[in-house]
Amino acid sequence: MSKGKITIIGALALVSVLVLTTSKLLASSGDNDDTLVNLMRQSYIIEPKISGDVKITREDSATFQRYAEKAQTEDWAALPTSEIIKKTGEFFRGTPYVAFTLEGNESERLVVNLTGLDCLTFVETTLALTNCVKENDLSLQSYERELCRIRYRHGVMDGYASRLHYLSDWIRDIRYKGIARDITREINGCEKVKMTVDYMSNHPDRYTQLKKGGIDLERIKAIEQDLTNAEHWYIPKSKINSETYKKLKSGDIICWVTDAKGLDYGHVGLAYKDDNGTVHFMHASLSIGKVLIDIRPLGDYAKNKEHFTGMTVVRAFGE
Repeated sequence: MSKGKITIIGALALVSVLVLTTSKLLASSGDNDDTLVNLMRQSYIIEPKISGDVKITREDSATFQRYAEKAQTEDWAALPTSEIIKKTGEFFRGTPYVAFTLEGNESERLVVNLTGLDCLTFVETTLALTNCVKENDLSLQSYERELCRIRYRHGVMDGYASRLHYLSDWIRDIRYKGIARDITREINGCEKVKMTVDYMSNHPDRYTQLKKGGIDLERIKAIEQDLTNAEHWYIPKSKINSETYKKLKSGDIICWVTDAKGLDYGHVGLAYKDDNGTVHFMHASLSIGKVLIDIRPLGDYAKNKEHFTGMTVVRAFGE
């Protein structure tokens, strides 16, 4: 075995130990311990080797440069995290909705797509760029590293199953990495919700990397079982009201729980609070075909979504 392979395996093993340690500490002492948050962030300094595994076009690079110039010219780094997320989301208003941009590669690659977004890649992109602004490092290489850290389990790209396909998995992982935390239980009206997660393993023919079975499918099955056994919280959509809005900030990540069989969440986007304190939903819309801010209050938006049962709210650290 080469020295390079040994180093990568050692790094993955270390990350697994750190995840286990920090998750146990969090379970015993809660979400708000600043010391533990700092520990988590330090635990993920190990950077994945992504050189040669990045898929990006000239158009995406040009979009990134326009974003970087705007953020630097307007000194977004001096703003609160919630405002940076809000402004970053606004930057992408009108960007076309494009599904399945992360799929179809023979082997797993870090896909950088800033010209076509789906609901989750919009949120990942916004969060990754915000973190780059906060770190005062708006280089493309920094963005690629941050995107990889957010998109993959433990921040390490290690094949198809290392990508955080399920939103419940994504929420849990970004918490352990000190990126954001689930604040649902801090909002009035929250309840436990049971999730049975098995869509991917029951429909492997719909995923290029799972059609052939093998280790990726087995890893996905294990992840699904873990998520099914986990505890989940949400706010039923009937309980979303003006009191809920008081607890929310622009930039909060709104995850819509679904009753669709085998799935945990059906959609995700960002809270957008207007000057009157009303919260709207900023998201990449499949039906309208672009990134937009819905004119309806958040609760009214949800009422028209038959399969949405409620929402989980996630907030970036630093707020």
